[in-house]
Amino acid sequence: QNLYFMRLISFFALILLSSCASIIGLTKIKELKTEEMASFLKGQQINDPVIYFIDTDYQKQLHKLSNDTALLNHHLQPLQASYYNKEGRLISFHINCNAPGFANLNWNYKKVMEVFPPKPNAELDTLLNLQRHLEYLKSSNNKQIETEKDFDYFIIVNWAGFLKRQSIGLINAVNENIKLNLENKKIKIIYVCSDNVYIE
Repeated sequence: QNLYFMRLISFFALILLSSCASIIGLTKIKELKTEEMASFLKGQQINDPVIYFIDTDYQKQLHKLSNDTALLNHHLQPLQASYYNKEGRLISFHINCNAPGFANLNWNYKKVMEVFPPKPNAELDTLLNLQRHLEYLKSSNNKQIETEKDFDYFIIVNWAGFLKRQSIGLINAVNENIKLNLENKKIKIIYVCSDNVYIE
């Protein structure tokens, strides 16, 4: 079974069957140009000169690492927030299928976002450490994404063009959570377009 269809069925079936796609902001999946990605991010006051997106081989690469369906299902969600510590270990993981709510996902369900770093809403695993995660991403400047040596936390936020409103909700939730960094730890955050994962 093609994992592409499995992911769409698991996340969107109920919505599509109930004809409520427009309520949650679901639109047609399409390949986004770099300019379109940049335009969306600028609308959220994110003006990073480098645009990040997921490699089209992402699914294949993950399958090489594991055949655990549940684990792969988590890492192939369109909306994610992955918090890594200074050693590159995943310490907090958030995925859309664990954020309940209608018509907007509640990323603060069970108050997980009220501390920094936040409590995870998905089980932590070791499938992707930070370095490996970055290897599967692409950048608009075609340079390898490197971690800064002196960061305390590195956050990767996956957003999707076909779920713009929900993506905005996730971005806002992460940015509000970062405000709880009362110890002024150094944080590096990148926003990654995930649409390529769902394009045949």
